[in-house]
Amino acid sequence: MPRTWTGKEDVCAIAEEARSAALKLLSVLAVIRWDDKPDRIENILTSTLLDGSVESKSSSASSGDPLASTSWEEVHPKHTLITPAQCKSVWKQFQSETEFTITQVVSTQQAHMRGNGRLPPPWAMVAITVLGFDEIMMLLRNPIYMFLLFVGYLLVRALIVQLDIG
Repeated sequence: MPRTWTGKEDVCAIAEEARSAALKLLSVLAVIRWDDKPDRIENILTSTLLDGSVESKSSSASSGDPLASTSWEEVHPKHTLITPAQCKSVWKQFQSETEFTITQVVSTQQAHMRGNGRLPPPWAMVAITVLGFDEIMMLLRNPIYMFLLFVGYLLVRALIVQLDIG
């Protein structure tokens, strides 16, 4: 779902949770399960892909890469929908595509934090007041302009309330 990022969200935690859910879905889609026999597919995928290269390097040094094979342990090859090697390549593609989105979100949050709630510098406010003094006095002296200004304020305020702008 499209989301508006304001800067209050923890993008890293949200991304980690989403990756964990995607990995769980990948483990469900990897094989056909006709019975309720437990398998270690989710554990293998989590330890190899999600937990990072620390565990995968230590396990590859001792027993080889568990995702380098063409079939899952304790699963008949007929029931395999996605092989371990395909899981690894799909996961790499998923990570590269989501990393771009996460980078965009972080930059959007930083831009929102930098630009949100900042007033112009004091010298600019003084310059606006000095240079706009005759226009301010014209508005205050003419009742028609004051009435139009008040009606415009009411319209903008009603629009803000209707659109629920904070």
